[in-house]
Amino acid sequence: MYPVRLFVFAVVFLLVYCTKPSENKIEKSDAEILEQKPPRITRLADLPDSLQPKTKWLSQYQEPRIIPVPKRKGEYVYSRINIAGENQVIEVEPPQVYQFEVLKNEDGEVVKNTAGKPYVIGKGGKSQFTNFTSEDGLAADAIISMQIDRRGELWVGTYGGGVSRYDGRKFTNYKTEHGLSNDAISRIFEDSKGNL
Repeated sequence: MYPVRLFVFAVVFLLVYCTKPSENKIEKSDAEILEQKPPRITRLADLPDSLQPKTKWLSQYQEPRIIPVPKRKGEYVYSRINIAGENQVIEVEPPQVYQFEVLKNEDGEVVKNTAGKPYVIGKGGKSQFTNFTSEDGLAADAIISMQIDRRGELWVGTYGGGVSRYDGRKFTNYKTEHGLSNDAISRIFEDSKGNL
């Protein structure tokens, strides 16, 4: 659906801007056209010696160094010559285990998917998310707000489409016809009684 919209937009854009009268064209007189000089061409051979390209051979560089991954801190230290020509000592540290941030509800409990795995958020967790669009049943693609209620259902406030409730399998949509005061839902809150 999106590629079709993009194609239609491109065709309309081309028709509108290619068929307008000469307001987009820059008019030049014949004298101005004749006065224009061709662009200056500079050949590499004509450059001064300071700007001539220099040949670099791989044999002029140091061979690549294999640096093992240490198991403990301080296990591997190596030195190298930096760009300024100074000796630089570098300590290679072992890899560290980091705990990923996971999605939690307002009570601090970890929210899990249908397979029982937590939703990892931030770097490293992108692949665990599913993108939903209006083609999947979402009320509109312009999402403004979201809220997980105490039953674990996701409520999605949209701009102009009302609100969608996702129960983990399908969307149920509510609009002004169902009692909403407006179809643009900027905030969703749940009170102490579970009302949204």
